[in-house]
Amino acid sequence: MARSARRSNVQGLRQTTNRSLTPEHEVALKVMSFNLRRDKESDGANGWSSRRDAAAAVVARHHPDLLGTQEGLQDQIDFLHQHFPEYGVLGEARFGGRRDEYNAIFYRKAKFKVEATGNFWLSETPHVPGSRHWGNLVPRMATWATFVDKDTGGRFFHLNTHLDHLIPTARKRGALLIHQRLPRDLPVLLTGDFNALQRGGTYRYLTGTAGAALVDSRWASATEVPTKWNGTFHRFTGRGLYRIDYILGRHVQQFSHYQVVRDRVQGKLPSDHFPVVAQALLDCDPTRIPVNVAA
Repeated sequence: MARSARRSNVQGLRQTTNRSLTPEHEVALKVMSFNLRRDKESDGANGWSSRRDAAAAVVARHHPDLLGTQEGLQDQIDFLHQHFPEYGVLGEARFGGRRDEYNAIFYRKAKFKVEATGNFWLSETPHVPGSRHWGNLVPRMATWATFVDKDTGGRFFHLNTHLDHLIPTARKRGALLIHQRLPRDLPVLLTGDFNALQRGGTYRYLTGTAGAALVDSRWASATEVPTKWNGTFHRFTGRGLYRIDYILGRHVQQFSHYQVVRDRVQGKLPSDHFPVVAQALLDCDPTRIPVNVAA
């Protein structure tokens, strides 16, 4: 689909939510999705120990209210938490407990209260840690939370995930399960590394009206994003090859800003993915959220 067509379609979606909000129904926040690249000895000069300060500096520079990370191991999550004690951290690792990669959610404790939180696995048995059934070689999972804004009392839902990198069926089935778990009566933010291009079936399902009907922050924002080398996965080259990291939403009054964060810190890239950041204004008025949205 051409850029102009995407813009036209998204503009229509924005118009359906273009309603005046009273302050008690607004939640304004900055959200970041950041694949940390797991700590691997084989990465050599790009190993976590040599880029962890760069990763922390990028988070500090952009200071998101919500941060969804992917691939981080326990030591990586602990490192960021030690640097940013003002954040709470939610989630467990994909084999359960502290074993292996997290899809952690960091949230600003001064701004949000956690009403509920949990994890589920992208499998036929979502309640079983480490489970997998659709051909994926490693478990895939999601971490979620329902938050309450401390200033306005507005409630919203955030889910963070990392879809499979090899098996299209596992990606699509994972996206379907995530859609089924999204609440219909709250604003929703979905962050993650989907390992899916925009022209692929998983992305089309998550953003299409026949699927989850989530709005992509890139196309909903007025921010102009250069096309060349502005994908999110770059293999430590600094040249964005593929756009596979996303921030999507439902019942978002406005995505006012979107950015692929290409920052280097003293010449060091913080990961093999660029983080993405979006500024969102959520419509948290429960009387104006139709419960018959796509389920």
